[in-house]
Amino acid sequence: MQKSATWTFFIVGILFVLPWHCQAATLSLNPAGGIFEVGSTFQVSIILDSENKSINALEVNVQFPKDILQVISPTTGKSIISLWTSQFLFNNIDGTLNFQGVIPGGINVEKGLVATLTFRAKAPGEAFVKINDNSSVLLHDGLGTEVLHDTSGGIYDIVLPPPEGPAVASDTHPNQLVWYPLRTVSLRFEPIPDAAGYSYVLNKEPVDVPDDISEGTKNAVVYRDLADGKHFFHIKASRRDMWGGATHFGIQIDAEPPADFPISILPSARTASPRPILEFGTTDRHSGMEHYELSIVPLSPEAPDSMPVQIEAESPFIVPRLSLGSYDAFIYAYDRAGNVRVVKKKIEIVKPIYSFFDERGLYAGDVALPWWVLALIFLIIIIILSYIAWVVKRYRNKMEMRHLMRTIPSVTEAELDELNTYRKKYGKITAIMILTLSAFSGAAGDHVAYAATEDAGYEALEKIEEGSALLGPPIITIFSDAISNKEIFYTGGVAIDPRMTVIIYLQNNNTGEVISERITPDKKGRWFYRHHTFLQPGDYSLWTEGRLGEESSPPSAEKQLSVRETAVQIGASRVSYEFIYLLISVFLSLIIIALVSYIAVHSYHARKKHRAWLREIYEAEEAVREGFMLLRKDIETELALVHRIKMTKNLTEEERAHEKELLRDLDYVERRIGKEMSDIERMQD
Repeated sequence: MQKSATWTFFIVGILFVLPWHCQAATLSLNPAGGIFEVGSTFQVSIILDSENKSINALEVNVQFPKDILQVISPTTGKSIISLWTSQFLFNNIDGTLNFQGVIPGGINVEKGLVATLTFRAKAPGEAFVKINDNSSVLLHDGLGTEVLHDTSGGIYDIVLPPPEGPAVASDTHPNQLVWYPLRTVSLRFEPIPDAAGYSYVLNKEPVDVPDDISEGTKNAVVYRDLADGKHFFHIKASRRDMWGGATHFGIQIDAEPPADFPISILPSARTASPRPILEFGTTDRHSGMEHYELSIVPLSPEAPDSMPVQIEAESPFIVPRLSLGSYDAFIYAYDRAGNVRVVKKKIEIVKPIYSFFDERGLYAGDVALPWWVLALIFLIIIIILSYIAWVVKRYRNKMEMRHLMRTIPSVTEAELDELNTYRKKYGKITAIMILTLSAFSGAAGDHVAYAATEDAGYEALEKIEEGSALLGPPIITIFSDAISNKEIFYTGGVAIDPRMTVIIYLQNNNTGEVISERITPDKKGRWFYRHHTFLQPGDYSLWTEGRLGEESSPPSAEKQLSVRETAVQIGASRVSYEFIYLLISVFLSLIIIALVSYIAVHSYHARKKHRAWLREIYEAEEAVREGFMLLRKDIETELALVHRIKMTKNLTEEERAHEKELLRDLDYVERRIGKEMSDIERMQD
């Protein structure tokens, strides 16, 4: 036993150690970083460390930022690769580079030069060059074993050339590497003594030289309504009839929020799981995504009135344990310029019995079946089952009546009448009639007792740019736009000035009644409000107004919301429609079960009576057949007598006629005896 355990540990150790032992090669970039000017070129080498293994083939895939860098030419003059199996393929539109090569006989190197890449710096920014995970290094073992276990890229800062002209600064966009949400740009440049004028231009080129036409001697300029993206300001000064060098200043603008996106909830938005999983994600066209934040607002009246906490989150996100009730989950997607896209998704934590339906209908995945459709289906099923039950009950009554009244098919009655006629003609039929009657009388009392059994998204936060009103209205960022009359209304947002008082107006569009509440924002200007009671069903308009001392802001844009009726007020209690619909569904289901049970029971007993009736008919038919067989013997006896008479004398006309009649009756009786009884089943009507 001890020896077996030792071998087990040895084998497990081999299985764990062997992969690490085999995968022992690395690819890296050298240098791994640096600062380079726009317009300049620099070289980056790809280095292989085989870590004491013999390597004979490799494939390298490189990714670089296409808007910042451009590949000029890869060089392989001093490469350890002696045979290139594919040409260097680089694409400056996609920002990719790929090559493959082999080393006949293999090589073991610590810092082997694979290739040298020459980049040109196109625009300022942080350029991350990486060796993709789909790169490959193969061992020289005849099997082509993959041994690449690590890659390392490089980060290169691309900056504008140092100023050769007036120094430039901006009050609105001070940092050239930072994205700003403002489309109005204010620029100041250093006054140069004895400057005759300045020439400047704003365009998309990182490095450019303004023309030799003076724009005047003012040392400031403002550009408004600029498009999103990267802009570059170039300026030079004229002094003593000579133009000096140029200064380049970068401006990055992103006033658009990230793209709209859905929130997926697993297992579903209406679930019995207290810890659902949220999946989300989006992109930003210009500055790129920074981070996501999450807040969950409960809609139950017991929830606190405090500001919902926003926490940083990543997808997928497992929600902390939630109690039964409804919640609004908000995902705030921030880009690097500070713009935010707010998307809302409703979560309902219910008891398991309610996880497949609500007041709107029955759900099967994303497909909803309204209650009126379900009720119509129930009624159609009940009507059909009721008709079937009526038919089955009628059929059973018919079978019992046949059984009690000893009803026999008309065909059998006709056969008995024929037998009776022949009996009078030939005799010896009394025993047959007694047998038949006894069969019916014996079955007449066959009764069995039974017992029946029952079987956002929202718009982004507005940015206050230069030229805004001094006191603007509070901004509504979140509110419950679609709730029921068993959920609490809430709204929240941000005030331009944290000192102002936020006045919330909520108007019932059906009655004209207006509710107003005053809220004090926190130090960051954020405010939040929860209504203290349920709202009446209907459509509402929501807007805000700010007050600061004696000054009032204009009203904000109106938001529309609706409150649907999903609960009935009974005294001090509220009964949800989904509970009422559940009771109705259960009641209709019980009716269907009762009808099915009724049909099953009566069908069983009707079939039982029918089988008993068929058995009686079969016995009657057998009795009739036996009677005809006896009748044939009587006829054959008389024919034998006639035959003996013919042997001794000639028959009279009357005797010949009697002989013919006997032959005719015998033929009929024989045919009647041979007749099959397969049509008994059709006698039931």
